[in-house]
Amino acid sequence: YDGQRALFDYLEQYSEDIGAPVDLDIVSYCCEWQQMTRAEIKEQYNIPEDEEAIDWLNDRTSVIRVSDDSYLVHEF
Repeated sequence: YDGQRALFDYLEQYSEDIGAPVDLDIVSYCCEWQQMTRAEIKEQYNIPEDEEAIDWLNDRTSVIRVSDDSYLVHEF
């Protein structure tokens, strides 16, 4: 639930920022976003140990913080 709420808040803010409504395509969002811990992110994306996982991802895609160690990552 926390991940869904974080994504909703993100999309709502994005809609306000661009001044246009965002289509709500739940199936698309379920395929495009994945909730992961920092360790899962490092493993899935083969991030080098000397890199900060969240900074590395933020340079490449959208990352939404859900909780202390839970993030939504826009697949790329």
